[in-house]
Amino acid sequence: MDKKSSEKELLDNDDESKSFIKQIYSVIRENWLAFLFALIISLITIIAVPIVYSIETKVSTNNGSNLAWNVTGITIFNTTLLASLLPPESQNLSLGLISAIGFDDNSNLYIVDKTYHRVYRLNKDYNVLKFIGSANGLAGSDLNSLNSPHDIYIASPNKIYIADTNNSRIVCWDPSIGNLSLVYGSTNSPTNPLNSPMSVTMDSNSIMYVADYGN
Repeated sequence: MDKKSSEKELLDNDDESKSFIKQIYSVIRENWLAFLFALIISLITIIAVPIVYSIETKVSTNNGSNLAWNVTGITIFNTTLLASLLPPESQNLSLGLISAIGFDDNSNLYIVDKTYHRVYRLNKDYNVLKFIGSANGLAGSDLNSLNSPHDIYIASPNKIYIADTNNSRIVCWDPSIGNLSLVYGSTNSPTNPLNSPMSVTMDSNSIMYVADYGN
């Protein structure tokens, strides 16, 4: 009799365990989305906390004199260099607001000065080789002048596309020739209207893209 009672108790306990497991499974099945969300949040917390801690540690050790970069810098272009480039009769030897810079494949550096309407070309030793624009820093609309250029795209050392903003045109500068050639736009061309282009670029298929601010 005792043996049968013991077996019955074991069976009852087993049934209760199975019933409890079924209840848990039922709850999970009915609320699986909430459980999944909680699991994702837990994983993000486990991963993100060490990353945040690592970033904070790096920031705290890279302040003051421990910066990983040179905070003093070097001057590669200034008024003294301009004086050596421009003719003595030039009325303006100042360097204005720089709106864009870029390098060509020969490591020449190009600097766009939108204030004094010039684009400079420097070699890899930062010596000024050429410039396009007025020696006096005055705006103009002919093919030797610029008017508040804002951006350049360097297709090659002899093809420098310039967003000549206040002339509402895109021009191409070939430093080996010296002057500009009109690519698109101009204030006198209603069939190719641009209105203050601010940026120019080109894709791998030589298709040009222009950010035309006024349109």
